[in-house]
Amino acid sequence: DYYVQVNGVSAEEPKEENTKISTPRVIVTGFTTTPEEVYAGDTFKLTLNLKNTSKQTAVSNMLFDIQGTQEGTDAANTYAAFLPTAGSSTIYVERIGADSTKSITIELKSKADLAQKPYVVTVNMEYEDKDANSFTETASVSIPIKQEAKVDISSISLMPEMIEVGNEANVMFSIYNVGKTKLYNVNVKFEADSISGGDVFLGNLESGATGNVDTYLSAQAATADDGLVKILITYEDEEGKQSAIEKEMTLFVSEPYYED
Repeated sequence: DYYVQVNGVSAEEPKEENTKISTPRVIVTGFTTTPEEVYAGDTFKLTLNLKNTSKQTAVSNMLFDIQGTQEGTDAANTYAAFLPTAGSSTIYVERIGADSTKSITIELKSKADLAQKPYVVTVNMEYEDKDANSFTETASVSIPIKQEAKVDISSISLMPEMIEVGNEANVMFSIYNVGKTKLYNVNVKFEADSISGGDVFLGNLESGATGNVDTYLSAQAATADDGLVKILITYEDEEGKQSAIEKEMTLFVSEPYYED
């Protein structure tokens, strides 16, 4: 026979609990804007696509603070690139389930004097899990802002205003880039049945710059209509998208006169 002595205890020893909490992550998986292309000074709707990446934990009592990037030359003269039209930049969401998605939308207005480039929007998030543990996250998206190209021209100088077939007329005027974006591959062409030539390539024009046109048109045939000559000015933006404006001038071409 074998005998074993056993000592009893009055209470079970407390076990050490694992108090570490797994953080549920909420991320921005993408965004859309309405309209799709946003120009400086426009009002647009920003829709953010959110996802709770946790497989087990739902999140609730969610507060999203959406802030546009600060612009300006110094700390005393900064301003937000985007401002909410409703006055408040915060959005409340009651709950996003585990491994679930949700979209939120806010209407923003962009500043009219923004340069053509992408601008960052920061999304600050606060939320809780089922045990009322608080969490914070920060995400950001980049919204491309476009500036509408604006072109104007000076009065057109034409000398002489009437020529004979085989002769030339001198055309002079200036092209002004009055927008806030650079113009690329600025080109000028003249179109009419009675003339030829005169094409001018000005290259790139910075914002506020002036391009000068000084060219000659050759008379090819007598004018059979009202003498209108179309001036076609084409240019490209930073993405290579081509635009054009049309102007008109009057140039009469006559047959050469020969004395008997």
